[in-house]
Amino acid sequence: MLILSGTRPLAKYLKRVGNSTFHINSAYIGLEWIARGKGKPDDMEINWTNPKDPKSSADQSRSLLHAAMLGYVFDCIDSYLRLLTTVGWLKLSDDQRKILRKSVTRPGGKEYAVWERFETLGVELGDEGKANLAMVRVLSAWRNKTSHEGLEAEGEVRLDGNVKEQLLAAEVYLANRYGGLSVSEMFKQMSGNSTPRRKEIVGLVSASVNLTRFVDGKLIANAIKRESDLETVAFTEIAWALTGNDQKLESAVRRLWGTNEAARARRFAAILEEASFKKASVMDGVGLSDDFAIALAKKNLEAALRLIDVPENSIR
Repeated sequence: MLILSGTRPLAKYLKRVGNSTFHINSAYIGLEWIARGKGKPDDMEINWTNPKDPKSSADQSRSLLHAAMLGYVFDCIDSYLRLLTTVGWLKLSDDQRKILRKSVTRPGGKEYAVWERFETLGVELGDEGKANLAMVRVLSAWRNKTSHEGLEAEGEVRLDGNVKEQLLAAEVYLANRYGGLSVSEMFKQMSGNSTPRRKEIVGLVSASVNLTRFVDGKLIANAIKRESDLETVAFTEIAWALTGNDQKLESAVRRLWGTNEAARARRFAAILEEASFKKASVMDGVGLSDDFAIALAKKNLEAALRLIDVPENSIR
């Protein structure tokens, strides 16, 4: 069976953030060579001089890397929440979509924070989800400190006290979940006007991924209750893909039906894969037949036009 494992925004988010730990570790390997005084390869054309104190130089580079990661992951989270508003089949109200895209502000004119935009989705998070949301609040506050304060080294980290209490209460779970992360040490690091260390940045990034995956799954479950709902999503995703580059849907379908059946089936299968449909041996929830793409490709043109005739507001 084919199940929907995530929304398009989640796929984009995971693509950008999913390999962050690998890239952080890759940078660490390179910096460790510097810390050990190995310098750069002789054939590497870059203007760089061996530092007098290699270890200190590598430590400073790690701090810069971590500060940059805070901003990068924060921007990815912000983009994910904004892009959810482009998924017409999700059951989100107009007010929710306005808050997600930050086109409205809170009473008093203040912007909605990232964590408030997650909360407006109305997803029941449970204890683990709440702990991950609190970690995202830490990531956001730490990012704001490093990016907004600029050269103001004495600026404070703006974080509600209840977040600290919540994370300290979940310290055992977080340590087990995120490679021995110490919440107490993390807050000491924050209060010392420092950037996150490796274990902290990896924990914060991983928590954001786990939160986003969980929320995305709940939104899908709320929107898809039966097979007909999932079929509608499949046709919507196909219509979205075919209308790229501002093509008209009908003309795009007619053009595709000018190819042979096998080519159409491959195109539909590729679209569904890109839209995060995947085969599941054990199905949890609603699924489509494995030969959905083949069956659609076998339809005559008139039947295909009726099936893929998706309302514009459901596509974008």
